[in-house]
Amino acid sequence: MNHVISFDGSYVNYRHLALLCDVMTAKGHLMAITRHGINRQETGALARCSFEETVST
Repeated sequence: MNHVISFDGSYVNYRHLALLCDVMTAKGHLMAITRHGINRQETGALARCSFEETVST
């Protein structure tokens, strides 16, 4: 995962990767880190509406 995320030579702290892995596997299966995966979780309304989607007014 570290190799994929830091493909362009940027540095990614391993703690951020560990946190990302924990979130992705918290329910016992892999969850996509997209608006579709996050919105299936039991998160608050503010977290769901603000993750990767803009609100049209």
